[in-house]
Amino acid sequence: MLNKQYDNVLDKVKTDLKNSKAVCLTSDGWTGLNGTNFLAATVHFVNDSTNLKSYLLECEEFTERHTSENIALWLKSVMDRFAILDKVCCVVTDNAPNMIKAIHLLEIQHVPCYAHTLNLVVKDAINDTIETTVTKVRKIVKYFKKSSTALYKLNEMQKNLNYKELKLIQDVSTRWNSIYFMLDRFRANKEPIVSALALLGAESKLIENDWTIMEQSCIILKVFDVLTKEISAEKNVTLSKVRVLDTLLFNRLDHMMLNNTFLPQIQKFLKELIAGLKLRFDYDNTNIMSRATVLDPRFKQKGFSNANLFKECCDNILIEMDAIELDSNNNEENISEPVVIASESSKDNIWEEFDLNVVHPQTILHARTSNQKEMDNYVAEPLAHRNDDPLEWWKLHKLEYPKIYQIMLRVLCIPATSVPCERIFSKAGDIETSKRNRLKPSKLGKMLFVKQNKTN
Repeated sequence: MLNKQYDNVLDKVKTDLKNSKAVCLTSDGWTGLNGTNFLAATVHFVNDSTNLKSYLLECEEFTERHTSENIALWLKSVMDRFAILDKVCCVVTDNAPNMIKAIHLLEIQHVPCYAHTLNLVVKDAINDTIETTVTKVRKIVKYFKKSSTALYKLNEMQKNLNYKELKLIQDVSTRWNSIYFMLDRFRANKEPIVSALALLGAESKLIENDWTIMEQSCIILKVFDVLTKEISAEKNVTLSKVRVLDTLLFNRLDHMMLNNTFLPQIQKFLKELIAGLKLRFDYDNTNIMSRATVLDPRFKQKGFSNANLFKECCDNILIEMDAIELDSNNNEENISEPVVIASESSKDNIWEEFDLNVVHPQTILHARTSNQKEMDNYVAEPLAHRNDDPLEWWKLHKLEYPKIYQIMLRVLCIPATSVPCERIFSKAGDIETSKRNRLKPSKLGKMLFVKQNKTN
């Protein structure tokens, strides 16, 4: 039954990919319960109906050394298997050097996972500033995790002090924002923890300054958690948000720097975060993130702090438009009404500054060739609402801006993160449990393929 379902789903995936104009891949590695190494690849594209589609291509055992050359050969074999080698416009991976070099060996554009990069910035800043406090918390959490007596006493104190019986969270180096989750849960249970440690006669080493560091650092780290969740969506366009979110993040951190109540360690923590972000996020006008921002009707020029950079990016898109020859059949497609996503009200709104200014001056670029007119008219269109689906906007306007639409297909299909692969591995962990530890890697791969792709 599994083989039959696998073959049916495989045919469906191959048919959809055959009809695609351009695709993007994400790839990552994972180690299973028995120490088996796996590599996975997912594919993302905008289909003929201007809907974003995602499929798992492969999650299979990888027995070779994890060199860039071997990874490149594996990715090429996957692309050949699905006949998409000439359609792949980009590959998104984490910042591992072997993954980055593998994509360069394939001569395909590489986009680093935005969420993973944010996590690296945060970890580096913590190591240079508040690591002493984090280490103290980590040891205490480990103590409560390993001692049933200590855990019982903590639960007892939570009950007696009318706290919710919430477990402490241990940070995991490979799990994004886990230090924030650990610190936030720990400080929220300060009274029960202090009481339990005192009754147990356990050494704490925490001083009042550490609790203040936890409280103030969580204010900052919460912003990064909100940002990570915002950018990690799989069913929505995300790459075009990167430039905008970067600007909003820098502004938020700069505003926090003015807070005179922050301890010197937290002020230094903020400075390290800002320095790390500037080091890792530097987008020029040819960058794929910049092009995605222009091609998203929600942002366009509003995603650029410098009007000249926006114009230069538009000029680069114009060069691409000159090379496009349109199929006359494209003009006969039907247009469907867009689905509008309702406006949301968010408490921890990273978008607040962006939403305050919805009216802005329009930049008119050119008024000469047909391509320039197409670009000028597109830029002059009112911005779509930030909560709208940009692909729904393009469904309505693809006949008005046919060449820009063709470029959009190659850009807005790119996810900002490699989260799709991370989610595949989470599902793999749900399947390969201790009770099913003799499951063959090939069968696990087929089960994942069917589970992930059957309903897409």
